[in-house]
Amino acid sequence: SVGELKSTEALYIADGGIEYALETGTFPNYSYPAWSTRAGATVANPCPSASAIALGNGNFCVDPPTVLTAAITAAALVIPVVSTSGFPAAGMIRIDSEVMRYDSTTATTFVLNNPGRRGQAGTAAAAHSLDAAVYPATTLGGGALPNNCTALASVTVNFDPAMFLSNGVFKIDSEYFHYTGKTAASFTGVTRCFRGSTSAIHNPNTAVYQQWITSTGSVSTLVGGTAQRVVRVTVDQ
Repeated sequence: SVGELKSTEALYIADGGIEYALETGTFPNYSYPAWSTRAGATVANPCPSASAIALGNGNFCVDPPTVLTAAITAAALVIPVVSTSGFPAAGMIRIDSEVMRYDSTTATTFVLNNPGRRGQAGTAAAAHSLDAAVYPATTLGGGALPNNCTALASVTVNFDPAMFLSNGVFKIDSEYFHYTGKTAASFTGVTRCFRGSTSAIHNPNTAVYQQWITSTGSVSTLVGGTAQRVVRVTVDQ
């Protein structure tokens, strides 16, 4: 049917958006077009057609989980973002190379109780620019992971990985891990040395990262509507 064809076309456009972001962008800031330039964009409608990037017969937008709505200094304790929806009430985030621990949220801010929450897990506090991507983070819990590639039933973490994908890939130090599930305190069904990475000893409280982006592809239908498809992938440094 025409509807199915338009849906497929929207999927191709969403895929094209991912390729565009990865070819054009600089890790880890993949927001296209930049959120601050999207006239009329809202959390419910993040990709207004007037602001989207044209491709073929449609258009696309690419987004990380959320972005900064204002630049912040290395000392800022209130982190302004488009939305905190989906993030746990307290936890960790990563912006550029810095990991922060936040203590509470509002609809549009992460709130840190004291300066020691900046530059967590061995990272350094730094200034960050408007539209910088904000990704989920956590730290390794339990005992150290040994230097081998043996699969694990679970990997314990200290902060809820609610905004990590339901299954996928995370990174500790330079090693990639694949997981098939998660709980509020762990990743389950874990494969080590993923993507040919090398095993290492990983100590407790080491940062656990995942960067993912979403591309929304849209195309007009023949009856005045819009077909829309979404593609979500993890991205690596």
